[in-house]
Amino acid sequence: FNTAYIERLNATFRARMPSLNRRTRHLARTLSRIEVELFWSGVVYNFCTIHTSLGATPAMAAALTDHVWSIQELLCFKLPDPLLHDAL
Repeated sequence: FNTAYIERLNATFRARMPSLNRRTRHLARTLSRIEVELFWSGVVYNFCTIHTSLGATPAMAAALTDHVWSIQELLCFKLPDPLLHDAL
């Protein structure tokens, strides 16, 4: 089993999240803050970051989207109404 993939993911999260960086004064004060940071880091990673090995974003490779999203597009995206979804 190769741990390089997990170490690469950990390095990505540490680079994007100051609260996980070992050499920072910024501390993660609450678990909910870490959860929010992980969520947004993951969304940006999957929808806004082109990966050399894939030649696309992970979301494009999984056929979830047909283009690289901008941060603005990501923040302005309107989620479907759950009540409407249940009615369908």
